[in-house]
Parts: sequence; structure tokens; C-alpha cells
Amino acid sequence: VLHLITYPLVGFYESLRMKSVPDIISMVSRAGIIEFFVAAAMVFLVQAKTTSRYFFGLFLLINYTLILLEKLSVRLLLSIIRTRGYNFRKVLVVGTGSHAARMIDTLQKHAHWGYVPTGVLRGSGDHDLGPDFTSEIGGVKVLGSLSDLERVSREQTVDEVIFAMDRIDATELSGPMELCGRLGIA
Repeated sequence: VLHLITYPLVGFYESLRMKSVPDIISMVSRAGIIEFFVAAAMVFLVQAKTTSRYFFGLFLLINYTLILLEKLSVRLLLSIIRTRGYNFRKVLVVGTGSHAARMIDTLQKHAHWGYVPTGVLRGSGDHDLGPDFTSEIGGVKVLGSLSDLERVSREQTVDEVIFAMDRIDATELSGPMELCGRLGIA
């Protein structure tokens, strides 16, 4: 029962896709510390004198060491698989400014995260760039504007949309975000 409460609390069931090794160690350590103190308090409150402190400590140590090894092994295995081109998520980036360029660069540098930029859409603030603006950013082709979101997401089989415009107007993005929700895009 303690695991069922503690694990979601510290983020055990969240994706390891973008978590670093120190993040994983911290997550497992926090769960171990929380469970240690809660279980120790329960043993103290019910005055379970037959419970061996050595067994209790050894159990937690072995349990969380094995969980840590499992989490790190899964992260390593999935990172290797993603860098080989499997288990990835297709990302459509909205924006053609410096934020979008940095986002694309970051996703390309961290291929082990498994996010592959498949296209770029001009944001609403990018329409004033004129016909001479670049047709690709960081090697990723500009496929249209924000108004083309539905068409492009259907043609490109997009898993996620990242809004990386230099200037963001929340009222302007409500429609595209609602469209993404209807299409099942994160």
C-alpha cells in the first residue's frame, strides 16, 4: 500500500525520456526515504517488537537498489533504441524565430530523448518575414503557417506539437491547442 501512495507522489510512473541519471537517483532516493520514515513510524506506533531493524533496513536497501538498477537500465536501453531510430515521437515545431531554432537544435542534439522534429510551421508573429525568409530551420523544412496545422499534422502523422514562437499570445493559441486535443496530439 505504501508503494501505491509513494511511487506516484515522486513521479515513478512518469516518462524517463528526458530525465537525467541524477534525476532518477533523486526520485528513487526520495521514495526510499519517504517509505523508510513512514514504515518506521508505523512499526513504532503499533509497537511491533518482533520486527527486526536489520531486516527492515536491509529490505529497504536491497529493494531500492534493485529499483534504481531497473530504472537506470530501462533508461539506458531506451536511449540506445531511440538513437537507432526506434521508439521516437514525431514533433511539429510552431515558430520560425530564435526559440524555435534553439528547440530544434536541442532536440537534434539529444536524440536519445526520442523527439524527432518533422516540420516547422510559421507562427502568427512570423507572417511579416516576407517571401525571403528561410525555408528550413536547422535542417527541418518549413511546411506552412499555423493555419495549416490540421492539414500538416494529418499529412505528417504528428505525435506532439511544440509552440516555440518568440512572441506568444495565449488567446491566439486556444484554437490550435483545441485542434491538437481533438486530433489526439500532445
